[in-house]
Amino acid sequence: MTNLPRFQQLVAELLNNIGFELDTPPAEQDLFSLAVDDAYTLHLGMMNADTWFILAELPNPLAPHAPLSDWLRANALNDQPLQPVIALDEMDRPCCYLRLPLDGYGLPDLMAAFNATLAQADMLCGQGA
Repeated sequence: MTNLPRFQQLVAELLNNIGFELDTPPAEQDLFSLAVDDAYTLHLGMMNADTWFILAELPNPLAPHAPLSDWLRANALNDQPLQPVIALDEMDRPCCYLRLPLDGYGLPDLMAAFNATLAQADMLCGQGA
């Protein structure tokens, strides 16, 4: 992917802003993962030459008592410019993701996207509103 250095730069800037020091990654690294409070795993990865993603994956399959109506309401259209989407993966585990362009967003926007994704993941874990 020709824009991989740009993606790595965005990830380094984002992680540095939240207090992580990122060593220079291998030139081909297109995925970074973080464990968040043993509740879920957050992935930052390249999708294609122009797009990257933030993905929060929960480790367990969908619980029978999961608040599906709350989760679906969280997917409703709103006036937020960056809205994470809640979904189920192929093993029926809850996740949320946000696709982002490699260009066009500065650090404040990226932090807003990152925080919005964390908030949705926290909600999926029952830790947020």
